[in-house]
Amino acid sequence: MSMKHIGIISVLILFSCSTDTEPITVVEQEGPPKPNVNPGIFSITDVSFEGKSAIIDWEDVIDADGDQIYYKLYVDNVLMGEYTESIANVQLQYNTNYMARVIATDKKGGTVETSFEFDSPKSKILFYSEFNGMLTAFDLYTQKALWTERTSYIETHTIYENLIYSGINGINGLDILTGKWYIQVHQVFIIMLNIEILL
Repeated sequence: MSMKHIGIISVLILFSCSTDTEPITVVEQEGPPKPNVNPGIFSITDVSFEGKSAIIDWEDVIDADGDQIYYKLYVDNVLMGEYTESIANVQLQYNTNYMARVIATDKKGGTVETSFEFDSPKSKILFYSEFNGMLTAFDLYTQKALWTERTSYIETHTIYENLIYSGINGINGLDILTGKWYIQVHQVFIIMLNIEILL
């Protein structure tokens, strides 16, 4: 083979081996998502009252994932409100034992719950009747009227348990906390009740 042919073969081999290569992109495969951690446990720090207004305070909940925490307050299984801070102000009744719970939830749905029990204050109510027969229940805690209802201006009133009795349209009882006309009772029962109180 001549030197000329050897040179041509060498050139062909060089041309066939020199090709442009694309850059290689390395994709890192993500692992399985990190499982959510439920919010940390917490406790109620204080329940205080101003009249019938209850201020319920609890510890800030710590979430290991750093998620925002949302709170729901239930009192006697009634949702009182949803909160982003660890405090609530709700209106309740006097003379009542309450069962309550606070549920803390993070943005991924993890929850933690704390249950507690408390008593509202005993009512301190002054009743007075005006010359026109309007009966008023005056809250001595808040220094405000709880309610006003029309009764007879010539009657005196008897209180028994949670009712104050009036003689408007028969013998009726008004709830001492709300002024709602509660029951209509038989006159003989009221007479017996009055005798029992006097004794």
